[in-house]
Amino acid sequence: MQRIDHIIKAEAKQDRPVIDTVALTWEERQKSRQRLRTTQGQELALALPTGTRLQAGDLLPTVDGYIEVALAPEDVILITPQNL
Repeated sequence: MQRIDHIIKAEAKQDRPVIDTVALTWEERQKSRQRLRTTQGQELALALPTGTRLQAGDLLPTVDGYIEVALAPEDVILITPQNL
């Protein structure tokens, strides 16, 4: 299991390839310490600084390349008013 202790914003991407993705819900993106499983089944230990929030497109650096953060499908409630 690889330990990830920092993130890289997509704009600061270097010449390393994106090798995998991890789809996270809103709640999972708020946690700075947790265990994750990528779409290819690789296990990660996330140990980011307290208060770090992940966003879609963020990159998690590994030895082989980057793992990209994606948005997981979630149920939502849509509320619309009957009139203004």
